[in-house]
Formats: sequence, structure tokens, C-alpha cells
Amino acid sequence: MKLRICLILCLLLSAYDPVFAQDSVGEPDVVRPQPVCVSDQPEKISVEGRQWGLLGPKIWADGDVLFQRGSTRIWASSAEYDYNARTGTMRDVMFTTCCAKRPDYHIRASEVTLLPNQKIRARNASLYLGKLKVLTLPSIKLRTGGASASTNVFPTPGFNKNDGFTLSQILRIIDNDQFHTTADICLTTNNGVQGQLTGQYGINGNLDRFPGRFLTYDSLRSDVLDLPKQPVGEPCPPEMLEPPGIARLRGFGTFTIKQRTYDIENDNLVVYRQPEFGLDYIGRQINFTKTKLDPRLDIYPEVIATWGHYKETPGPAGFIDRNQLVATAGLNIIPLGPSTTLQPVISHTWSNYSNNDHYQQSAFAIDASHLFPNSSFASIRYIARSESGTTPFQFDDVDIFHEYQGAFQVNFSKHTIGLVLSYDIDEDDFYNWEALYGWRSDCLASWLRWNNRMERLSFHVTLYNL
Repeated sequence: MKLRICLILCLLLSAYDPVFAQDSVGEPDVVRPQPVCVSDQPEKISVEGRQWGLLGPKIWADGDVLFQRGSTRIWASSAEYDYNARTGTMRDVMFTTCCAKRPDYHIRASEVTLLPNQKIRARNASLYLGKLKVLTLPSIKLRTGGASASTNVFPTPGFNKNDGFTLSQILRIIDNDQFHTTADICLTTNNGVQGQLTGQYGINGNLDRFPGRFLTYDSLRSDVLDLPKQPVGEPCPPEMLEPPGIARLRGFGTFTIKQRTYDIENDNLVVYRQPEFGLDYIGRQINFTKTKLDPRLDIYPEVIATWGHYKETPGPAGFIDRNQLVATAGLNIIPLGPSTTLQPVISHTWSNYSNNDHYQQSAFAIDASHLFPNSSFASIRYIARSESGTTPFQFDDVDIFHEYQGAFQVNFSKHTIGLVLSYDIDEDDFYNWEALYGWRSDCLASWLRWNNRMERLSFHVTLYNL
């Protein structure tokens, strides 16, 4: 008969390790779903096995061992765990973050080492989708609980009219609560290798992902053209969507090779950032009403200062330096309840270049958005832009001066449909649209995305809480 010992000893764990209760999870700019809820409470831990023993903060178990830490379940032939150091070793392992009896994915390994900060190192690891083995590696390091800088375990196949067939992969180089470094490598049939190395450091906290929104078009696309930030299951209380200890001041750096840039006038534009460095301050929602918005509807005030060494193709020969400051602020001034908002947004950009050019850009927007109880989302924006001065770069200048952006995401059962439309008012033209179809469970998601202007199709598979 199996004996079970549940180590749900949050007070005891906190007594052994005062930092334990302050841990948080995080992510930089990498697109991925978030955990269902975030909390500063310690994860619950339980161990069961045919035989077990406990000595101080250490426990061992043999024979059909089941170890659970947060959303991660690990089956093993034997296990040792030190809940003071939050480390352990397990052998002949199968683990998953799925809740179902027949998990959508699982990983088998000869040995698993549990490391601090929710990390797992697996040796001789094989990844299964259902019963199908899809990937085998001699060693792999993962972070559980949604803490990873990226959940792109699988390469992403795609196609677009400029690059032809593509295969991309995001690699985690450094991955901890306060510092993330990822390499995004893309192999193309038409243009060789494209790449981007990105690092981000949380200066005054952890690199958690903010639940709300930014004014940029990329932010609108990621809100709608990725699967919901909450997996299937009970909706998370809004107050638990804001991660504790989040860094509002962040340093970042980027180095790119032949990076595609979303430019309306030239969809074949390539930019080299070699390198770009910057500071990003993300403030709290400016709310002049007594109604507190759902955090997913917040539009954050933001100040970004960057210096970079740039070249674009086609464009000027050689590299040009640029110093840039961008300030943006959204205002919630009309009390429409916690799930509906009408926010004016203002933004201004100052740019100076090493060739003595000077350039400024201003924008005014109205954002109307509504969030439905099942996390479905609808938004429409009016944006007016103006510019002054001269810039040597196409990727800096204004392409559309007056436009509407409309977007919605509809969630039903395990399915998601998303659509983003962009309309040029001056040219009376829907100049672009993008669509998403996705399927998700409690631990795995897959989706197709289509960009009409770039004729780009991509297929994605990601794992929740890993």
C-alpha cells in the first residue's frame, strides 16, 4: 500500500528559506502564454512512494514515486529532495505539466535534477506528444511554472513571399528571474540565415511579463494573434494577473543579422542592429476614474531610451548611429466598468543621428476595448501621426498618417479565432490583415497564423507552464 506524505508546509518552507515566498516568474519580449495565475505564495509540494523517509529538510522515496511541485508532476523509480535548497534527483523519470490522466505531452528521461528557481535538468530526454516521440536530446534544461524566457521547444516552420520556406527556433542562453538572453535563428530558402540575439535585465525586479498592453502595433498583434494568456480552466481573478516583484525599469540589448522589418512602403526591408542598447521604464496605468480596470486592459505609460548602430538594406551604405527617446501615455478617463475602456493615448519620439539628421514623430490615438468573461477580446483604434525633420532610415519614418486598427479574438471550448485589420484612411485601403486559428488544452497549444500582406504562413506549438 502506498504511503503518502504531503509536504504542503508553506510556513516550514519559509522558515527554512526566507526568499522562497518572494520568488516570481518572468518573461521578456518573447511571445508566449502566461500561467493561469501568478502569486507570491510558495508552490505546494507532495511526494508519494512505496517506501519513504524524512530527515530534517530532506526526503527520499522508492518505488512508483510521484512528485508534484506546482503544476509539474514527475513519476520516477526513486527520488531524493531537499526542500530547504529546493533541489533533488530522480531516476527513470516521466514528467508533465498536464492535469489530464492522458497528458497531451510528457517527457521521459533517465535522470532529472531539480534545481532552484523552478529549473529542471533532464538527461537522455525524449519529448512525446501523446504517444508519439517527436524529439530526443542527450540533455535539456527547462524552467517550469511558466517561468521560462521561451516555451518554443519545437522549431517553427513557415513560408513568406520574400524569404520562401523558413524554419526558426528560439534558443535560451541565459534564463533566470532577472536576466534573460535568447537567440532567434531563422533558416530561409531565399535569403540564408537570419538571426537576432536579445538580452534583457530587470534592474529593479524580476522579468515577469506585464498582463496589459502597449500602444505599438506589435502589442496589438500579440494580444490577438497569440493564444490567451490564461490556459483553459477557471478564469484567474484580475488581482492575481499582476505578478509581484515585477521590474518596471529594464535594460536591454539586441544584435541582429538581416532582420525583417514591418515597413508598409517596403515589405522587403532588412535592418541590421549591431548593436542596439536601451533602457525601458514601464509605469502603472494612469487611471482618473474610481473604477479599476482589469489588468489586461491597461495601456501602460512607457519611456524608452536607446542608442544603436544601424544599417538597412536597401538604404544608405554603411552604418549610422542613432540616439532615440520615446514617451507614451494612455489615460483612462471615462468610467465604463472593469471590462470596458475608452482611452486616449499620446506618444512622441525624438531621434538624432550621427550624420547630423534630426527627426521627431508624434501620435495621438483613441483605443476602445472590451474583455469578455471567457478572455475573448475586441479592440478598435484610431491613430493620427505627424512627423518633422529628416531620418536616413525607412524603418523610422511614418508610413500611415491616419488609420484604424481593429482586432478581436474569440475563444470557445478549446478553440481560438483571431483577426487584426489595418485600414489606411488617407488611401481608403485595408492595407493588411492577419488571422489566427488555434487549439489549446491545459498544458499544450498549437496555432496557425497568416499575414496577408507578407503572404506569410507559420505554424506554432508551445507548452504551458514550461
